[in-house]
Amino acid sequence: MQRIIRLPTPDNVANSSRFTVKLPVGPTYAAAHLVLGGTFTAANISNLEFSINGRPIQRFKSGTHLNKYNKRNGRPDSDTNNVLSIWFRRSELEETEDAELFDIGTARPDPNNADDKYSPVVETLTITGDVSGATSPTMTAFATTSSKIRPLRMMTKIMYFPKTFTVSTGGTEGDFDAFPIGQPNAVLLGAHLAETVDNTVTAVRLTANIAGSTVELIENGSAALLKHLDEGSAKPKTWQAAFVHLDMLTGSGQAMDGVPLATVGDLRARITCLHASNTTEELTIYADMADTFQGI
Repeated sequence: MQRIIRLPTPDNVANSSRFTVKLPVGPTYAAAHLVLGGTFTAANISNLEFSINGRPIQRFKSGTHLNKYNKRNGRPDSDTNNVLSIWFRRSELEETEDAELFDIGTARPDPNNADDKYSPVVETLTITGDVSGATSPTMTAFATTSSKIRPLRMMTKIMYFPKTFTVSTGGTEGDFDAFPIGQPNAVLLGAHLAETVDNTVTAVRLTANIAGSTVELIENGSAALLKHLDEGSAKPKTWQAAFVHLDMLTGSGQAMDGVPLATVGDLRARITCLHASNTTEELTIYADMADTFQGI
């Protein structure tokens, strides 16, 4: 049975401060929800992190980026209800069993259970973020929990990287090759390109070197094509302004249907940017992965 529980009172919720939300060890978590009040919105949060045992598992440059990521997967819009959620369960997957695989379990692992091979002892779970531009912020925290009490196994790991383009009127191409390849248990499920100016990214080509051969994962896909594929998937995904998505799950929805980063020799996105006038475009590129705690 699913439950909604209230979390301990968040610490240090004030303007120009870094707040902390602590999730008690014991439950299996499907999501955590931050109810924002006063003059506090997702746009007032930056450097948002969800950490396990002090190690960042999900990182977002801003609450606005997290909200767009959520809306894109059909999750509630914090701009409407002022509740910003970090989802662990991937409800966009076709099979319930696949979606629940990513819940954050906190029970102690059983050394005699092969399923717990990569499971750590979870000691702390925290959400932290910086607050700015909110003169009287308030926050109440809740979590959605599952009745399936188990250790931590698979999880969603999200990292982000900055990429700067000096864009000419005729268009500029550049490569992003900082994907975290070589991680033993990680699978890249998608990449998300957050633009400073909407429609700057006009095309993306994604290639991987697997077993010595170059594989074209996305052959110079236009932003319009990627939007079309999102909306035509088994569980349609909402296109977000100033966000371009490269989704390995489109059309299948299987939990591990992505790029195994342990066996990739090279993985890069060739990005084409175009502006009406010369300018600099600051992209934030998110790597959206399935991983175990051992691989982090």
